[in-house]
Amino acid sequence: MRTFRLRRKLTHLIGLLLCCFLAIQFISVSLGSYEREVKDSPNLALPTSLDPWNIETRGEGEGRKNVGRDLNLFRAGLLEQARSYEDKNLISETLEVSKKDEHIESLQASKRAPSTMRRFSRVPPAALQEETCPGCYGTSLCDKFYAGNITLDMETVGLTKEKGVFYGEMDGQKIVGKYLANQQEFKRLDHFICQNSSRRVQPNQPCDVSWDVLHSHLAKRAALDVRYIRNDLHKVAQKEASSLSIALCASDRFMGELKEVYGLSRWNRETSPEVATLMTSLLLNPEGLLLKFFEQKVPELQKYFPAYLGECGRMIVVAEAGVPLSEYRNASWDIRADLARQIFQMIHDFQHASPDWMVILADFSFDNFAVTPDRRIQLLDLEDISIVDKQEIASAKKLPPFKEPCNEECFVTFVSNLYQSGGKDCAHVPMYSQIMLLHACHRLLSDLESTKYLRFFYPESEKQKPKVGLLHDIPDVLEPNLSNLLFNCVFESIPGQRRQSANIIKRLLEAIGRHLTQ
Repeated sequence: MRTFRLRRKLTHLIGLLLCCFLAIQFISVSLGSYEREVKDSPNLALPTSLDPWNIETRGEGEGRKNVGRDLNLFRAGLLEQARSYEDKNLISETLEVSKKDEHIESLQASKRAPSTMRRFSRVPPAALQEETCPGCYGTSLCDKFYAGNITLDMETVGLTKEKGVFYGEMDGQKIVGKYLANQQEFKRLDHFICQNSSRRVQPNQPCDVSWDVLHSHLAKRAALDVRYIRNDLHKVAQKEASSLSIALCASDRFMGELKEVYGLSRWNRETSPEVATLMTSLLLNPEGLLLKFFEQKVPELQKYFPAYLGECGRMIVVAEAGVPLSEYRNASWDIRADLARQIFQMIHDFQHASPDWMVILADFSFDNFAVTPDRRIQLLDLEDISIVDKQEIASAKKLPPFKEPCNEECFVTFVSNLYQSGGKDCAHVPMYSQIMLLHACHRLLSDLESTKYLRFFYPESEKQKPKVGLLHDIPDVLEPNLSNLLFNCVFESIPGQRRQSANIIKRLLEAIGRHLTQ
């Protein structure tokens, strides 16, 4: 009896072991099949040798087919789910929601890119040139670029690719990436660094911009000397002094503020990468530098510029401002009048809002202005901005008032003398700051036949190409007074007439705005 029980237990044990063995074999076969399937299908979450940055390489046609297929499958799933309910109203409501979402998505896409659909993708490291740092703008956004949190459209023809301006997204926010300089200017800068590096003893020795910039003049505190900034800085990467407006009236106090912005006031080292970064930003294109300066030192003027978000290598990132001002040329009179009022207010604030600094803008083209979604004016390009220290203005000897009208020849002569003197006459800029009023009235606002063909400060090729000004089709109740004021703003016949006319136009537009809000 005991032998029989022992045999039965041994049989059960052998059977159990056999079942475990068969189960293990079955699991191993299933895992092997799954592994082969995984190996045969690409992992879209990881980079590959053909696509190291995981940038989708499908063709345009294939991408559209996949999108259409996914949409059809989505609709089919909605239909199948809806059929499981007896209520027919639920089916129609479900389909209407699907169509409504699709319509909203198409409207959003059309608002973002009215002329062409933008195709955002990750930015390859070669496009950022971080390897040149500290001979760059900075590195505050490099982690976001490499993580794929910042995507730009760098391929679509017809945006502003030729200018080094690329639209994109960062964490759901609309942004713009900017090089701020062309390739020739970058090459001139790199050549200067290589030729002036104390590390390169032999002419044929290889040059590493990121290393050699620290052994060049651009990394030394002596490079921040105002005399060097005003007289010699433009020679590094620009062709002429007028290409670098920011250097014209730079003062010791202004350079001190920039040192604080770039963290140079914390130590007194003779050479530092922070100096190299500041100098690179200053001599190529000061837009990023100025956006930081206004944000930290002159918050009164921050509303006139897009928000500065950061930089990586030789590209800065700013918030997308809005649509071009030119798209409002045919808007209603009330909207155009309010935009004109904001332009006059901006000029006033540039001169008087800050107790320390006066801002002079030279570029009053339609391409340089944008209108935000809440219909505010903002500047897009800060390259042609000069900063004048009001302390130097207060301590300088004042010139007598104008005895003759000041028009094109008067302004051209002053600017020419200003550059020739190395900025010694910057204290007299306030007298000539009315040039901003002339530019605004002439290039943006006036639509008078009597001023269209004057074309002050235009190249000869553009003198016969008048554009429609914002203040066209003036209501009869404002005529002929407003037209006369606009003419006097463009072409003054007696000294002081331009400023007086512009002030009256500004008050008139403000009164129109108050009347509309009542």
